[in-house]
Amino acid sequence: SFGAAFAAAEDAVVTASVDAETVGVNDNVQLTISVSGRDSGDASAPSPLPRLRGFRSVGSPSVGTQFQWVNGRSSSSKSFTYTLIPDGEGDFTIDPIEVQVGGKTYRTQPIHVRVTAGSTRPAAPRRRALDPFGDGDLGAPRTTRIGDEVFVSAELDRSSAYPGEQVTLSYHLYTSLSVTGIQVQESPPLTGFWVENLEVEPNPSGVRRIVNGHEYLDYVVRKQALFPNSAGRAKLPPATFAVSVKTAGDFFGLFGRPETVYRKTKEVALDVRALPEAGRPPQFTGAVGSFTLTSSLDRSSAATGDAVSLHAKLSGNGNLKMIGDLPLPPLPDFTIYSSKRADNVRALQGDRIGGDKSWEYVIVPKVPGEQRIPALTFSYFDPRRERYETLATGPLALRVTPGSDAGAAISGLS
Repeated sequence: SFGAAFAAAEDAVVTASVDAETVGVNDNVQLTISVSGRDSGDASAPSPLPRLRGFRSVGSPSVGTQFQWVNGRSSSSKSFTYTLIPDGEGDFTIDPIEVQVGGKTYRTQPIHVRVTAGSTRPAAPRRRALDPFGDGDLGAPRTTRIGDEVFVSAELDRSSAYPGEQVTLSYHLYTSLSVTGIQVQESPPLTGFWVENLEVEPNPSGVRRIVNGHEYLDYVVRKQALFPNSAGRAKLPPATFAVSVKTAGDFFGLFGRPETVYRKTKEVALDVRALPEAGRPPQFTGAVGSFTLTSSLDRSSAATGDAVSLHAKLSGNGNLKMIGDLPLPPLPDFTIYSSKRADNVRALQGDRIGGDKSWEYVIVPKVPGEQRIPALTFSYFDPRRERYETLATGPLALRVTPGSDAGAAISGLS
């Protein structure tokens, strides 16, 4: 291994090392801090590690201890091994790390690491490329670098969108190794988006793809529906996945060695275009999608002072959760009480977010006669047609007769 050591007092010797001074951006780096001496058992792991320029630590450190008795003398050591993943290519220095041993502080020496493109790990012979979730064979024997046999990618279903328009983000696992598991290790917040998680197949079937001349199975392992909040160039930060793989063993692919590798997606950018000013209705509040609007009363006749329920339902594709209250037209002959609102939002066909949003308004007629509830209206922007639309329901009729105890009915609702 490569590294630098710091020898302090006779109580302990602290060293830091990496498993390679030159690695690829697709490789993992093993950083090991070793403590030897009579106080090594009192050493505690640096947690968390200080900020490492050019690298990020993933997972918890593995801890190892060793005790030896040779020619009547005992010796002991303790080690802490961290897995690091590079942030990008370049020459980086891992700064000194402080370690507490027996109440004293020790500092390691800096370590220099160069990160190059791709992977620098030794090539591994591959007799078969296994279906990660089955027994499929990807074809003829070949040799590839271990680091390049597994990678992850964040992919958008479009490169531009309007504020409030759905964009689907899919995380793909590309592999030619047998995969036994994958989990999200680090998922930074997607600032500037409303996010809805989408379901993926629990037992996905891979799609064969050729990437840079090599054949992989492509699995969708995570999907999210994103709704940008504002116009501009939005950037989606990288996500890190822990992938459990089994490398090839003998000629028949048996007795493979299990290994966990960490893979990071690249940053993805989305161009969010501003909604047009031309044709924007005065009552537009930001809804984007494709909708229909209906309204109804729970009865056709009532007495003054009776509580009548006015129902409205907005249905369609779009993030209905971002839509607020539906404004009512002026109703001078009614007293209006607070509304109830219900959302039924879900993933529809093709992973499009939609469903319906309903409101119930309690209105109390004050004047007898043939009353009419004017049309309810709702304006939205249709991104497919790239124009504003305004929906309007038909007017509703209500026959109102004089009531005998209007005041009591109204006060009971307040």
